[in-house]
Amino acid sequence: MVILLALHVGSLCAQMHDGRQMRYDCDSSSARLTQNNLIGCESDSKHSLGFILTPSCIVLSGITYNYFLSEKLSFQTDFFNKSLLTHNWIYLPFVLELSENIVFWQLFSQKNKVAYHVIVGGGINGALIPTPSPIWKVGVNTLVGLGMKFQGRLESIQIDFRPGYGLLFWDKNSDIGFSCLIPHNPHHCFDWSVNISFRFKIKKSNNN
Repeated sequence: MVILLALHVGSLCAQMHDGRQMRYDCDSSSARLTQNNLIGCESDSKHSLGFILTPSCIVLSGITYNYFLSEKLSFQTDFFNKSLLTHNWIYLPFVLELSENIVFWQLFSQKNKVAYHVIVGGGINGALIPTPSPIWKVGVNTLVGLGMKFQGRLESIQIDFRPGYGLLFWDKNSDIGFSCLIPHNPHHCFDWSVNISFRFKIKKSNNN
């Protein structure tokens, strides 16, 4: 339901951007505006900052930053809460993670001034699990989902699923609160998250 709500919000944002349907010509030698249904330059901003929602509890779970290296490739930094499952099926619902990802954006449709993309990527992450004695995690993850780009102040809405693998570490002389459940140090774990990210443009690119 939250994902459908995000899609509906994206559609409303496109409709609120009234006026003639225009696009910027991506050729730097041409500065003319043309009337067209297509969004020629998929994004007129390289930098965007926003927030992440977690559908499971419909709350703000973190912040997100995105930088477009090119029209199809971006670098994402996210700091948010996600879930974690150890190899012996111990579930940890509150994990504060810093995630760095390279994401590929493949355009598949443009409608009502919204550019729809399939997104795939991956990266590395580090996390802190608050316990009586903190547990640290390092790992890798993949990313797949849907990305929507806009022409207004709202730069993009991203819906993605991120499965990953990592190792847990903690001080062997400390009590983590449930050492009988996680007996091995380091400890193998699997994690995942379903995220909805809203990002807003923070810097205009004048060179594109």
